[in-house]
Amino acid sequence: MNKKTTSGISLVALIVTIIVLIILTAAVIVTFMEGGIIEKAKEAVFKSDIRTYQEILLVKKGEEQIKIATGNGGESELNATELADIQKIIPEFKEEYKDLIEISNGEIILGSRSENPYTDWLAELGILTELKKEEAPVIHNETIPEGGIYYVKDSENYECLLGDYSTATETLIGGNSFPTTLNYGDVYVYGDYEYRYGYSFSLSGEAWMAQYSKGNPDLDTSIPLSWGIRVLDSSKTEYEPAISEINNRPVAYLDSTYRDCSNLLKAPLIPNTAINLNYTFTNCTSLIEAPIIPENVTTLHETFYGCISLVSAPVIHENITSAPCLFMGCTSLTGEVIINATNMNEEINMFLNTKKPITLTGSSTILETIAEKYDNVTVAQ
Repeated sequence: MNKKTTSGISLVALIVTIIVLIILTAAVIVTFMEGGIIEKAKEAVFKSDIRTYQEILLVKKGEEQIKIATGNGGESELNATELADIQKIIPEFKEEYKDLIEISNGEIILGSRSENPYTDWLAELGILTELKKEEAPVIHNETIPEGGIYYVKDSENYECLLGDYSTATETLIGGNSFPTTLNYGDVYVYGDYEYRYGYSFSLSGEAWMAQYSKGNPDLDTSIPLSWGIRVLDSSKTEYEPAISEINNRPVAYLDSTYRDCSNLLKAPLIPNTAINLNYTFTNCTSLIEAPIIPENVTTLHETFYGCISLVSAPVIHENITSAPCLFMGCTSLTGEVIINATNMNEEINMFLNTKKPITLTGSSTILETIAEKYDNVTVAQ
């Protein structure tokens, strides 16, 4: 009898012990999950990897600078996006980071995946630049946001194509609503920019009437009514993205918008409504990274003229019809330049005074015509 009781008690004790162990195990797992211990360990490994990669890239940069200084320079290796290319530079680069981070000009940047679980960790490192992506542009309609100022132009004198708009009187409107009728020369000041309706800005900085719609059959009405834009302060190192639409009319003319912004390092996102990018970044001598050129843009006259720090070119898409002096004087530009423009009728001096090796690729039929004008420009075989 005693033996049976002892045996029974031992079985119950074993079951209780197992249950207690299960509860304790579950509690430990919950503690780990809630405390983020696993996540923190993963974060530590990731940051350690990134720092290692940056150290390797720093060494590679130093090696390239020595090659350039001794006259033994060649095409840079520090502009890789594919895993195989990155692993040529960093053998330890992990497969799991593919499409999450990329190497560009010796820096680690965010990759192409839209949902990047490492974004916050990358930002915390403070050594990374974000890769520009196509994003929905900012739109301002109906209500003038806080900080915005709107002036209505009073003068009706629009006889001259080139004119000094400053001689016309302007009236500051009250309230917080855009006017129901827009007039040529209306000015909207918001954030980093001045927007002027129906006008663009010339290479000299003067405003000129870009379009007409006064019922005169002799005036050009083929261009849609839209806004021109320029920065208010040309000394800044960065600018917020421009507005794409104001009071239901597009921002189309970015002529001379950032011209002579010599401290600008990274181009802001260009509104998808833009059609002209003439002189947009002329003499932005510190500009390293070019923006994505929206599909609506057709003209690129001297867009990056004198951008001596620019190292890589944007894709010249199929809708571009004119690009004279586009990269003239871009002495740091090198690597692949993709030109898909099939109807480009003006490309004179496109790569004049560039110095480093440039390889043309793309679907354009005039790649050979362009390349034969320059000793440092070739067409990919």
